[in-house]
Amino acid sequence: MAGLGLSAQVAQYSKVFTDPVRNRQINTVIYHPQTDPDPGQQYPYIVFGHGWIMNHSLYQGLTNTLVPQGYRSITSKASALPSPLQDF
Repeated sequence: MAGLGLSAQVAQYSKVFTDPVRNRQINTVIYHPQTDPDPGQQYPYIVFGHGWIMNHSLYQGLTNTLVPQGYRSITSKASALPSPLQDF
C-alpha cells in the first residue's frame, strides 16, 4: 500500500501564496513528476484541502497515484485553526 512516503516518480517543492483579502500567507506543497516528459505541456492541477490540524503528508498515497497519471497536486500546510474561524 502506498502512503509511507513519496514515490520515486514524484517530486515536491514548497510555495507560499498570499491572500490579500484576508491578509495572510498560505503555505503549500506542490507535487509534480520527478522527470517531466514535456516541460511545455500544460497539466491539470488538483488543489487538495485536507482539513484542519491534519498533516498534508497523510495523503501521500493519493499523491503517489495522481501525479504519475499526469496531474499536479497542491496541498496546504495548514496546521492550526485560523482566528477568527469565520474569516477563513
